[in-house]
Parts: sequence; C-alpha cells; structure tokens
Amino acid sequence: MVKILEENLSQIEGHAAAKSLLSKLLNQGTSPVFLLVGPPHVGKGFLARALAASIHGIAYTGKPHIDTLIFDELLSAHSEEGEKKWKRSVDALIHFVHLSPAASRHKVIIIDDIDRLSHAAANALLKTLEEPPGDVRILLTAQDIDSVLPTIRSRAQLVRLNYLTDDEMRRYIAQGGRGVPEAQEIMVLANGAVGKAKQLLGDKDLLKRQRSYLETFENLLRGRVIAGLKTAELREREAAEEMVEVWINLARRLWLATTSGQDSPVVSAWASLVEPPELLVLIKRLEEVLESLRGGANVRIALESLVIGWSWGAKVPPRGYNQSPNRV
Repeated sequence: MVKILEENLSQIEGHAAAKSLLSKLLNQGTSPVFLLVGPPHVGKGFLARALAASIHGIAYTGKPHIDTLIFDELLSAHSEEGEKKWKRSVDALIHFVHLSPAASRHKVIIIDDIDRLSHAAANALLKTLEEPPGDVRILLTAQDIDSVLPTIRSRAQLVRLNYLTDDEMRRYIAQGGRGVPEAQEIMVLANGAVGKAKQLLGDKDLLKRQRSYLETFENLLRGRVIAGLKTAELREREAAEEMVEVWINLARRLWLATTSGQDSPVVSAWASLVEPPELLVLIKRLEEVLESLRGGANVRIALESLVIGWSWGAKVPPRGYNQSPNRV
C-alpha cells in the first residue's frame, strides 16, 4: 500500500504535515477512524477519497471503489425530507457496514461535514463509529471540531489541515503547464483554499464576477461613493453575501500585507490607501454587514450604509480592538 499511498497523496498540493502523519498512521494500521479537520475548500474531501483508494490498494481516479460508501452522496440520493431522509441513509450505512467486502480487504466509509449532521443523525451513527468491525475504515471531515460530538472525537485520529501557502497555490494553479493570465488574481481570491481555486479555474462566470469584487473593493478603499453606491444596487442576497465575504478576505490579506510588507502585486498596490488601524475598523464593519445580510437585512440599505459609513465615517478602531484578523 505504501507506493499507492504515496502516488495518491502526490495528487494533493500542500498539507505536507497532514500527509506525513496519515502515511505513518495508515501504514501502522492502528486507527480505524480518521477525522480530517480544516477550513472550507482546503481539500479535506479530496484527501479522504484519495485515502480511501489507497486503503483499497488502487490509484485514485476520482471515482469511488465499490467497497467505499460516501455518506454525503447517500443523503442526496433520497428525495425524502427531514428525519426520513437521514434515517434511511443511516440504515443504508449500517447495512453496508455488516456486508462482506466485495473486492477489497476493507470497506471504507466517508462522512463529509460530520460537524454539520443533526444530533439525531450523529447519535444514530455513534455505535458504528465507536466500534467499527475490523474490516471497516471510517474517514470523517469537519470544519469545526467543537461541533463534532465528543464521543466521536475521542474515537478518531485527528488530522488537521490548513490553508495552502501562496507558493503552494501558485503551483496548483500552474499544474499541467496551464498558463492562466488571471493566476495572481485567482491566488488572491482563493486565499489558500485550493477548492475555491479549482472553482475559479473551472467557471469563467464565477471568475469574472469575483474579479469584479477586486475593483469594487478598491473603490471602497478609495472612498469612491458614487461607484460604491452603484455596487450597493445589488439586489440578490446571495451575491451580496459573496461579495462581502470576498471583501473581508481581501481586507484581512491587506492587513497582513501592511503589517508584514509581503504579498502579491494585486494586494500590495492597495497598501498605500489605508493604514492598519483603519483596516481593523473596516474588517469589523464588513463582518457586521455580512452578519446582518445573513440575518435578513435589506441588501441595498446594508451596502449603502457600509459605503457611506466607510467613506465619511470615523476610521479609528474602538478602544481595545486590536486582534489579528482571520480568514472567512
């Protein structure tokens, strides 16, 4: 399995420490349950599927082995809503656990986003997760470890993943020798999330839309009220939330650039437009606007308030507000 494992893991950019730990643990064969924890779009699901293929002793091609069951796909395979939906899925998973492997030494179960399962669904899976049969390996993914049931956490081998570095993102974007004119912008917009970079590379409309947020963010920094108010004419809540999320990550990245002096040309060009203390104010205000949009606030009013408030309002951070910003 060692060679296949190395080949499959080589398909995954970054995460050197996590891959090294997983190689060691899988070769030792001491843990049947693994919990991959990390931010959204950093490759947890891809890594879980590559590991599943390795356990079966095959190269990962993007398609699951017959002895791999993916719980997330099970959920989407049924049309029932609510309790009936997850109950049938849990029953199918438990049935799968007790079958003999069809073409491998092991059966593998992948459960994506276990931190987002309802307590009822998670509790229904507890017995399987706590005492899996000897021929079963379970791969779990989660964004927030604190939202995973303690009994599940205690049984699983924890493996943490993080955002990729800029160098790792550049290598990923350049894979296959593809020359991407927007490579620098994609790197900034993806902000270390390889899954998001993949989306931007594969969806021209998404890339065009998100590239426009770079311009609107610069308008915001420069206090261009008229251009900002035009941006505020967005009517779709989902689009407004997406834009503000991008702005938050851009502001956080700019804060790091102004305090460390290192970043891409796209971000560094804005460094002279705003001071670090002002950026902390902007980040806090953007976070408030995003929260209000998610809470059902009027889209236009929320965005207009942001644009006018930033252009004409105070930019001094509140007393005691000096924390380092994190990514969305």
